[in-house]
Amino acid sequence: MPQKIDKLPPEDSGRYIVQDNVLTIRYLNPERDPAMYQCQAKNILATKYSSAQLRVLSLSPDFKKRPLEPETYAGEGGNVTIVCSPEAAPRPKFTWKKDNNIIGSGGRRKILEIGNLIISPVSRDDEGLYTCQAQNKYGSDTSHGRLIVLKGPSLTSELPPKMVTSVGKDVYMNCRAVSEEILDYAFIWSHNGIKLNPTEDTHHKRLKFPNNFPKAFPEAPVAGKDVRLECVAFGYPVPSYNWTRRGTPLPRSAKSSSFNRVLTISNVQVEDQGEYLCRATNGRAAIENSVSLSIQAEPNFTIPLTDKHMDNGADLTWTCEAFGIPDVTYHWYRNGIPIEVNVYLFDLGKN
Repeated sequence: MPQKIDKLPPEDSGRYIVQDNVLTIRYLNPERDPAMYQCQAKNILATKYSSAQLRVLSLSPDFKKRPLEPETYAGEGGNVTIVCSPEAAPRPKFTWKKDNNIIGSGGRRKILEIGNLIISPVSRDDEGLYTCQAQNKYGSDTSHGRLIVLKGPSLTSELPPKMVTSVGKDVYMNCRAVSEEILDYAFIWSHNGIKLNPTEDTHHKRLKFPNNFPKAFPEAPVAGKDVRLECVAFGYPVPSYNWTRRGTPLPRSAKSSSFNRVLTISNVQVEDQGEYLCRATNGRAAIENSVSLSIQAEPNFTIPLTDKHMDNGADLTWTCEAFGIPDVTYHWYRNGIPIEVNVYLFDLGKN
C-alpha cells in the first residue's frame, strides 16, 4: 500500500496538474521530482494501484546520435527544414549560425522551439554552412551541415497571350520547363485564378541519386565505432529504400532508420567492410548505387611480448606481431630508449 501523503509542498503544488487519469508535472526538477509515483484506480469492487519510478535526467546537449544532415538540398523558391535534434535534458536553447554568423528568427527564417530551422522561400543566398548550437545549464554542443540551393524550375515556353477558337472544339495548351536534375517538379494549371484539378499525374517522375550518394559517415570508420550509410534519391512518387551488401548478408548489427534511408552499423568490424548497395524504387522506376565501406583498425597485438628467462650467453629471438589498418610499423625500445635500426650485430665467433 503506498504511503499516504497529505499534500504536496507548497513550492511544488503549482507545477502538478491532475486531469482525471493524466498527471502533468511542469518544469521537472532533478532534485525534487524523482520518486515512485502511483496511479490509483478505484470502483465499488476494488482499488488497484499502478506504480512507476520517475528519474529526471540531467543531460548536457549531445549531437553524437542525431547530428545535422551533412548536406541538405533545397530548390530555389521552395522551402526547407534543417532539423536540429540533440539529446538534452532539460530542453536546450538553440542558436543558429550561417557561415559563422548568428542568424535570428524572422522574415524568411523561423527557428522553432524544438530547434529546427525553417527557410521559406529559399533563395540562392541561403546556401552555406549552417551551425546549430544547443545549450542548457549542463553544457552545450554544436553540429554543422551544409545547405545546397538548386535552381528552381523555369519555363522554356510561354502560352500565347490570346487564343481564338470555336465553341465545341478542343483546345490544347502546352507548357514546358527545365529544372535541376535531382529536383522533381509539378505543373499547376489555373483558370481565372482558380486551380484546376489534374486529370492525370503532372509531376515530373525522374528518379535520381544526387552526387556522391549513397555515402558513409564517417568515410573511413574505425573498428569498434558506429558508421552511418545514407542514401538519398529524388523523384515522384517519393521513393522507398532497400540496403544490401554485395556477395554477403548485411552485418547482424546493421539497423535501418529514416524509412530505410539510413543504415547504421554499430560496433563496426573489419569483416563488415565491402560494397553496400542502396536501391530506390517508387513504383515507376528503380535505381541502384553503391558505396564502398573501408574499415580502419587500431593496432591490436596478435603476438604480444611475454617475459623471458634466458641462459647466459644464449641468443634471443623476440617476436611481436600486430594487426591494423593501415598496416602497422614497429619500433623497439630498451628501458624507454629507442633501439636504432641502423645498428647491425655480426657473429665473430667466441674465443
